[in-house]
Amino acid sequence: MTTEIKHPRALAIAQKGESAKWDMGDYLLEVAGKPKGDTTNDGSMKAIKEVSDELIGHGFPDYSIPFMSQLRYVSHAFGASDRVRGVSWTAHQVAGSPELLQATIAAAKEQGRDVGGRRAGEGISKRFVRQVIDGLDADQKVKRKGLSIRAQKAADRAEAKGDKAAAERHKERARKLKGAPKPDKSKRKVPSPAEVPMVVAKAKFAADSTDVRMTIKRMDKEISPFIDDLTKAFVVGSVEELLEIADLCRKLAAKLNRNQSNPRAHLHAVA
Repeated sequence: MTTEIKHPRALAIAQKGESAKWDMGDYLLEVAGKPKGDTTNDGSMKAIKEVSDELIGHGFPDYSIPFMSQLRYVSHAFGASDRVRGVSWTAHQVAGSPELLQATIAAAKEQGRDVGGRRAGEGISKRFVRQVIDGLDADQKVKRKGLSIRAQKAADRAEAKGDKAAAERHKERARKLKGAPKPDKSKRKVPSPAEVPMVVAKAKFAADSTDVRMTIKRMDKEISPFIDDLTKAFVVGSVEELLEIADLCRKLAAKLNRNQSNPRAHLHAVA
């Protein structure tokens, strides 16, 4: 075990437990400086590693280098005057910026939430902030998903026509869209309090639609080996239920397309 203590303040902060995240992040800003776009060669990661190694050596295994880097980042993103009392450090971390956190808080207040609340359903939870973030990213994610589906369908049509070159081009585009990087944070527009409920609804909708698709695929995989052994009663009932589900999906799609002069106009190329 390490005996020399080079960072007694860090050790004292770690001993405070969960409540010391802001203090530790502030300390790391002092010893490692502000985070930059590339910290691999500016010396800051060496300083963070030194603190991390010392804390781990003194019985605080949770203070890994990635965690310490996050502590520093959040303390830098939220100065002392930007930190909201009663809102967890984790909620600040997920928000990423004072502007987005304040927009989320304003929306929560409009919904009757107690910002400093601790009972279930109150306060600004990590989950609530995450839903806002996912909603802000939903346009980019859903747009890419739609374009990927269109590209794959175009590839299937080209293959049916025997145009292998066109099919491969469309397949390559579909692969690129599926493997697209995470949504561009710079494209996130801080929502007004009135917009947040819609933003959260979009996040839930996108997540639910993915769940539905994955559930159907799982159902197909699980039942396929037994197709030839199913009873007529089971098949009839299951087919009727699936057709009803398909009908509900068509109705929802029609509702989404309502009042759109060009329902698919949003599916344009994404840079």
